[in-house]
Amino acid sequence: MKPNSDGKTLISEATQALGRKFEFGHWMELLQESSSRLGKSSIFEDLSFDAKGFQKVYRLVGSAGSNGVDKSRAADELKTLLDRISAKLEILVGGLPEDTRDEFRKEFLAPSGGSFENMRKLISDFGLMKEYFLIERDKANSK
Repeated sequence: MKPNSDGKTLISEATQALGRKFEFGHWMELLQESSSRLGKSSIFEDLSFDAKGFQKVYRLVGSAGSNGVDKSRAADELKTLLDRISAKLEILVGGLPEDTRDEFRKEFLAPSGGSFENMRKLISDFGLMKEYFLIERDKANSK
């Protein structure tokens, strides 16, 4: 991640580089800014890599049984990944104002189907960030 990049700039640059919009760009901006403020930028980056793992296992759970995948094992792994992602998000959310923190928790972390679907979309946004980070790393390595 660019060291002095604010959330809005980072998301804008990623959107332009990828040619795709973030579902929850505003939240991604706030989480990135919180990670910088807290001195925990590595957590934001870690979330982008965790997201890709979650997406892969989520697809496996959806196709479990049909291609020899143990549905129970895949579901356990999915829960483990979701718990890890949620814990990291809680750290970043801790750097947000209380009302914003409460709104985030309600929208993404509450035990409801709507929250899970929002969380899945937010995780997808972090997956896009991983793609952007890899593009930026490749650019830096080719110099």
